[in-house]
Amino acid sequence: FSGGVANRQAVFTNRSPKTVRIDLLAAGAYSVSAHYANQSLSDLPRRSAATAPAIFSQRVLNLAPGASTPWTITFTQPWDLPDKEHWVYSGFINATIIIDNAVNSTMTIPFLGFKGDYRTVPILRPNTADFPFLGSSQTNDRVTQVMSANAAGVPVFDMVKNLPIVTIAKDHPTAQIRVYAISQSTGKPYFALVDGVLDYAQQNFISYRPTTTFTWSGYGYNKTNKSDLKRLANGIYRIKVTALRPFGDPSKPSDLDTWTSGFFKVAR
Repeated sequence: FSGGVANRQAVFTNRSPKTVRIDLLAAGAYSVSAHYANQSLSDLPRRSAATAPAIFSQRVLNLAPGASTPWTITFTQPWDLPDKEHWVYSGFINATIIIDNAVNSTMTIPFLGFKGDYRTVPILRPNTADFPFLGSSQTNDRVTQVMSANAAGVPVFDMVKNLPIVTIAKDHPTAQIRVYAISQSTGKPYFALVDGVLDYAQQNFISYRPTTTFTWSGYGYNKTNKSDLKRLANGIYRIKVTALRPFGDPSKPSDLDTWTSGFFKVAR
């Protein structure tokens, strides 16, 4: 779309032995969204009567036997649907075919569009307080989020009876999840050795597997083949989770939905 307007072209060909008239009519359907303005997921799909206005280059086409006629339809995105709410709009183009002044048949052509940039659809719900969160394997509950490494009350994990657990809720499927352990002393990120599906991970659903958890073992690596896997030293760490946005490039930070935990201490 350029300025919220897009042209789409098509061609009708008359393969009948008679002259054909085609009447074109556009019919919009309800627009739907799964998100609120703060990027949180709606329990039920939201809907709006806003539709994409459609203008035909020709509303009536007359085709002689064997003739072809190109035509253009101009769509204008619904202006009153906010981009950040990720609305999907749709509808149908009805082509009524008339031969000898009588309706012969009707052909229905569906159309669908997305209001905004699909690559910005949230995955990790980073703009809400509920998810993701850092928890404890010992208490099966979330721990205090401490945003300063020197503050009192930094959660402590012995990495034996008590391991850090990251809980996320994926609002959209993602081709790639990465979990990192970041050392406070060096600032160096390591790939964190965790259990679970990291590639082509499906969406979480309220009624089925509403969350996904990753337990960090205390081990990390730099090379993708894990040949340099090692137990990371005691100290202060943070966990960072990234999820690749739709059609994203893993090498571009802007294409990653990112969340970083508060500080915690590894004390074996």
